[in-house]
Amino acid sequence: MESNRQLDIARTSAVPFLISVLSCALAVAAAAQSRPDQLETRIRALFAQQRWQEIVDLQPPLGVSPDIDFDYGIAAARLQHWGDARSAFRSGLRLSPRDSRFMVELAGVSFKQGNYAEAERWLRHALRLSPADTYSLDFLATTFFLDGNLQEAERELEIDMKAPL
Repeated sequence: MESNRQLDIARTSAVPFLISVLSCALAVAAAAQSRPDQLETRIRALFAQQRWQEIVDLQPPLGVSPDIDFDYGIAAARLQHWGDARSAFRSGLRLSPRDSRFMVELAGVSFKQGNYAEAERWLRHALRLSPADTYSLDFLATTFFLDGNLQEAERELEIDMKAPL
């Protein structure tokens, strides 16, 4: 009988242990869910103050929120951390594939690195989603001009002139 009693004690003490483990797991999950919101709020505040280095120093995890990815990408680009900027914009694009701002910023990273052909490809993707975006049209015309393709530059500027304001 004593052996049964010890087993019963072990069984009854296991229940409170499991409850405490589950409670801790739920608390960790709740904290992890609120962390992206807090992080996004913090990054937005730093972004508004153009405190790029502080945003980069936070090293936010990519793929949590398109807005975090975008703001981090902008901060990294402002500091000329091209690889980090590219990774952040690609991550944001995966989360939000119909958001042309990621394509435009990827074009900007390519442009700054002197890769005009890649910048042109990203801008064409962006313009499929937002065909009247005058910034993208002007940017595309600039890449064509710098790439020595004057006919395409002129054509893009003509399209831009016809675009509704």
